[in-house]
Amino acid sequence: MERSEKSSQSWDKRGVGNGFWSQEERAKYRSEAEAFGAHVELIYLKVDRDELWARLSKRNDNLPAGTFVVREDQLDLWFSWFEPPTADELDL
Repeated sequence: MERSEKSSQSWDKRGVGNGFWSQEERAKYRSEAEAFGAHVELIYLKVDRDELWARLSKRNDNLPAGTFVVREDQLDLWFSWFEPPTADELDL
């Protein structure tokens, strides 16, 4: 967390982009950030599985350099691992 600690001393606001797939993972990062005195706000952009697949299909058709194809079965597996934030998490 050393890098984050230095960051929190030099900026007023910043975002952290991460999958934060599980409630446990989100709680861990929240706790660590708050230990450094950071205010944490979880912003969840809900996108349903069919929309995700439509976006990935379009991306797969014109694959950006340095990226890889995501198959539909992979999306289904990864989607099953994701734990959407609870109302309590979003209210913290």
